[in-house]
Formats: sequence, structure tokens, C-alpha cells
Amino acid sequence: MNGLAIYITHPDFEKVKQAGRWLHLLAATLILTHALSNYHSPDTEKLYSWCQIFLGIDILVVIALNKELVKEQPRTNRLLRLIEIIMFLATALILAFHQNWLTATGFFLFTLLFSYQFFCEGKASEPEYIAIHHTGITISGLPESRFLKWSEVNALELDDTQISIATTEGKLLRFSLSRVVEEAEKEQVANFNHYYLKQ
Repeated sequence: MNGLAIYITHPDFEKVKQAGRWLHLLAATLILTHALSNYHSPDTEKLYSWCQIFLGIDILVVIALNKELVKEQPRTNRLLRLIEIIMFLATALILAFHQNWLTATGFFLFTLLFSYQFFCEGKASEPEYIAIHHTGITISGLPESRFLKWSEVNALELDDTQISIATTEGKLLRFSLSRVVEEAEKEQVANFNHYYLKQ
């Protein structure tokens, strides 16, 4: 009996993908607001403000033209996210240099938030699956995959639309399938159930 991978739609991955567009909009708004508020300041370089204005407008244009950027163009999305992180970090450092501590702290916190989103979007671009093998069950997830030993599993059920795993802790994990499973895969799950769960 070989191992089996069943491709699913993981709710955590979907949340990351849906949040991506709104975070791009937030980034563009923050960058434009900061650029416009500092444009008339005598301490600010005009080139710095114009770079921020163009970057903010670029982000708005990209997300307006592609509503499913995270799903359809993950590399472009991650590049855009990386540029946002660099811009937030640079802004935080410049503000700290000018001893504007409160705003610098805010931009630094946005740098951390967007860095975590960057990491999660990288994970979310990987295939979402449940791997069933002789040692247990691996569930892809964020921030890392989860492994359940067979001794931690009470029940494993697979039908045409979803897979369910009942744990010994009393949790029921349900995932929608991203593709139709074949009869051979259903038989393999039944064999795992019979051999490891005595069902």
C-alpha cells in the first residue's frame, strides 16, 4: 500500500489569498498618504516623495487591472509585496533618523505585518494537500504543515466533495477537495482505515 496525496482547498490558504488584494490597497494608501503629507515639508526630498507617489499609483493600477493577482500571478504578487516591505522599512528608517518615533514605529509594524504576509503567500502558492502514509497523515497548512500520527486519528472519511479527519482530541477537520477523487483513491483510503483504524 503506497502513500496517497489528496488535493484540497485549505481555508487558511484561501484567507491569505483573499487578504492579499486588501493589503496591497492598504500599502498603496499608506505610501500615497505619507508621500502627499511630506511633499510640502522642507525636510523632505522631492525625489523621495515623487518616488512614493509613483509607487503608490503603480500598486493601485496593478491591483485594479488584476483582481486575482495572488492566485493568477503569484510571482508578480510576491515581487510587489517585497517592494512594499522595502518601502515601509526605508520609510521607517528615514522617520527614525528624523526622530519621528511614533510614525516610524507604525511603519516598522507594517513592515513586520507585510513580511509575515509575504511568508504566508509563499506557502500559499504551494499545493494544498493531505498526504496519507504509513506513519500518519500530513495536512498542509500555515505557518507550517501539521502531522498526525495514526494514534491521534479516530476516523478518516473521504467522499466526492470533502475529506474529514476526526482526532483523538475531539476535533473534526474538514477540507473541500480541489479535484474529483478516483475510485482507486477511495479504495486506498478504505485500506488505510481498515489497516490503521480497524474500520
